[in-house]
Amino acid sequence: MIIYSVLIAFMLLITIISLALHFRENRKRKIIFNRTSSR
Repeated sequence: MIIYSVLIAFMLLITIISLALHFRENRKRKIIFNRTSSR
């Protein structure tokens, strides 16, 4: 039972990290797109 809970916690951490990275990439892309469009 303990191993199962640890696995669930690990999966949640991976999903949160992946979402955070995805949001960071979107922000960078938006900033780059705004800079290129302003030119």
